[in-house]
Amino acid sequence: MSSRFRLLMFVLLTLLTEAAPAQRTPADDEKIERAAAVTARLRGQLAEWIRTNIDAPADRELASELAADMDRKLAAGENISFVVDSAAARSTRGRLVATWAGQLHTFDVTDQQCRAAGVTRRGAVGSSSASTEASNAWEPLPFRLDALRIDDPEKITGERPITGRLTCRKGEVVPPGRIVVRTMYRSGRTSGVSYEFKDAIPEDGKLTISINPLEDKSGGVQFGPMLILVDVLTTGVSETGIVASNAVGAVVDVMPDPEGSIVAGLRLMNRIAEILAGVKDETTAAQAVKDYREAVTKNRALITAMDARGPLPPDLDAALNKKYEPQINAVIARLQAEMERLDRAPFAGPAFIDRLDKSVSEK
Repeated sequence: MSSRFRLLMFVLLTLLTEAAPAQRTPADDEKIERAAAVTARLRGQLAEWIRTNIDAPADRELASELAADMDRKLAAGENISFVVDSAAARSTRGRLVATWAGQLHTFDVTDQQCRAAGVTRRGAVGSSSASTEASNAWEPLPFRLDALRIDDPEKITGERPITGRLTCRKGEVVPPGRIVVRTMYRSGRTSGVSYEFKDAIPEDGKLTISINPLEDKSGGVQFGPMLILVDVLTTGVSETGIVASNAVGAVVDVMPDPEGSIVAGLRLMNRIAEILAGVKDETTAAQAVKDYREAVTKNRALITAMDARGPLPPDLDAALNKKYEPQINAVIARLQAEMERLDRAPFAGPAFIDRLDKSVSEK
């Protein structure tokens, strides 16, 4: 093959594989306008909720900062969620607020759940995640979901899938395409979405969900309160699906079993020891403070979850202590050794230890 022919072939292949600039169509413009309208409505609803529910003089700064942060994330097209405790919400219960597929959802949570989520007294903790592609909705919605019921909500330990059931009622007009049961679940800053495809809604309308527990950065189960939201999409008209129902949800506690809590606690304590062992200079010390705070916060959430289960039977408590005492003593010794090393290190010293303490001090 001549070099000239090779060059022509290369140019031809380049022209064939280069994507032509995307041309916006009227349908694209309509989609953008619809999404902007949904975002504007959510921003207004969120601002009104915060004004109505966090209005004590002592909480004005909290309300202002929370509103600005969440509004900024909504304006960027993200889904948001936050937890506020009962003192700030001026209620007997805390509140979990979240957006999903163009809807604002609120749930009651206990102050114990707030603490497990990292919320201090008269405080709030917020997070966000990328918005779902399938945010356009049929008008009117062709399906109606009844309340989501989680199976054995008192026995969710993170060792097996979380399951639940709900009922879907059909409207007069059912749109074309396959059905997708979409489940979004979020705990802290970690979230996931699962999709179950069906040819149609069952005649009895009964649907089920099954999701795996979320994992934290250390590879263990993400313990604490978990938000679960379920809705129905249709496919066939849009590649990303169209929302075809309301969303229903629940907040569940993912709490370890007694032995699992010890294993999880040991994993977290070893993670803290690894963070301290990685401090070799001023640069790594700065990152270590952030990682240390995150690990200790998770450890506190684990302890809160353990406390929620109440005291163990004496025989079980004694058996577990005997089984894990060598590992517990080993990680304590490791932590003490790392703290002593850093206390003497020229790039760390007592001032660094003080920074660690302050980073996790309760407000």
